[in-house]
Amino acid sequence: MDTSMQSERSSQRRRSARCHAWALAFVAGAAGAASPLPCPEFPTPEGGSLKWVAPNIVFNGAPLQVKELTTRDAPKHVIAYYRRKWGADKPYYHEYQLEGWDAAIATLRKDCFYTVQAKSDGNGGTYALLGISARPGGGPLKTP
Repeated sequence: MDTSMQSERSSQRRRSARCHAWALAFVAGAAGAASPLPCPEFPTPEGGSLKWVAPNIVFNGAPLQVKELTTRDAPKHVIAYYRRKWGADKPYYHEYQLEGWDAAIATLRKDCFYTVQAKSDGNGGTYALLGISARPGGGPLKTP
């Protein structure tokens, strides 16, 4: 496959993932704006590029923020970064399989739930969605 076809497929995957994230939020009734969430900033691997997908929504009654991460690192390296970052302190982390993604990892820190869904971008790098949500009634998210 030539480089232009790989780039187009990668771009289509990103658009598709963004559409799925927005559709999921819409179907769940995420029409209202959330209050700011008091969560520490989401840690991200060095050299990664971040872009907002959903800076301030409500999902199933809880404030939610979603960012898109792209990096030249493979998905296994991105997940390993979060294992190292979250593995030193309780409650540690949980890894799970999610259809359409190579890997997913999550952790709960105080009232903030952090999730990473990662998959190959088709060029050896990673496309990931980073989500921060608060427990319903647990307080607002910090404004971006």
